[in-house]
Amino acid sequence: MAYLYEVTRRLEEAEAMYLQALQIKEKAFGSESLELINALHGLTLIYIDKGYPSKAETHIRRALNIVEKAFGPNHFHSTGCLNILGYLYFKTGQYDESEKQYKSAIALLEGEFGPEDREIAENLEDLGELYFETGRYDEAEQHLKRGLAICEKDEKPDLEIKAGILSSLGCLYFREFGRYEEAGSYFKNAMKIIEKDLDMYFPKAEKTVREYAALLRMLGREKEAKDLESRIKS
Repeated sequence: MAYLYEVTRRLEEAEAMYLQALQIKEKAFGSESLELINALHGLTLIYIDKGYPSKAETHIRRALNIVEKAFGPNHFHSTGCLNILGYLYFKTGQYDESEKQYKSAIALLEGEFGPEDREIAENLEDLGELYFETGRYDEAEQHLKRGLAICEKDEKPDLEIKAGILSSLGCLYFREFGRYEEAGSYFKNAMKIIEKDLDMYFPKAEKTVREYAALLRMLGREKEAKDLESRIKS
């Protein structure tokens, strides 16, 4: 339920439920139990969204310390914490630190599972977004395409990650490379996944619609742009 509140932007309710879950698990399992990790992750993301970076860092550092005490440093189980820490630094404009955390997570996963493991795709998406934001467009394309290749080889890929990568590639090709046909193809494939398998609560859904519609309008396809927007609103 807390996750549902989170994705529907009911952040106060989500925070209350994560805090309640954290308190219950602390009493049941102790303050350093791995059972606390999901609640700490959830609270971190809530505090990032609410604009409380210090609170967010306190919670994700606590989660990372718990994982490292259980498994030791530089263990692949810490990659979830590292990825969220990278996201926190990305959202606060600490791009060098963000890149460091994302790369550390990728290296740990590659070392444990190999370079084409499905878990790496999310980290590649995040790193690609970082490079896009900081104007490193060729590196963004490289990492996003690598992530997409992993998703396409996976018989049951994480569809949120795949749709997110497709949307990001569409934005990159549209806004920075001027390769409109390829951008349209990426947007179209992202929208197929969003409409069939996800919904408008998907974090990148609104941006995908907005950017794809902008591309269609630029190409003089106003009716298609309006149809796209109306279809999603219905």
